[in-house]
Amino acid sequence: MLPPQEISLAEADTVLVGWGSSREALIEAHDLLKADGVKAGVIHFSELWPLPDYSFPTNKKFWTIESNATGQLARLLRSEYNAVFEGSIHRYDGFPLTADYIRTHFNAKGK
Repeated sequence: MLPPQEISLAEADTVLVGWGSSREALIEAHDLLKADGVKAGVIHFSELWPLPDYSFPTNKKFWTIESNATGQLARLLRSEYNAVFEGSIHRYDGFPLTADYIRTHFNAKGK
């Protein structure tokens, strides 16, 4: 299994974590949040089972970004990696997950 893609982790305080089709929205949201002054990074899993060997970086605040109501990704990553999440953004209204949606909800919850 491939490890997750990591974007801008070294300088990030806050890391958006997602998988699958959320990739482009996460990358664009990362750019928007950086423009807002957030030291943001991204961890994107392309494959979830079996999970690859991976260690989450230390001293970061992690947020899961998911297209479901119940936080399935967060539950899996907590179970398998003992990951701790500061927050989450879920979209489950039938519309696609977008960078603007992530930015708006992060700025409402994360600051």
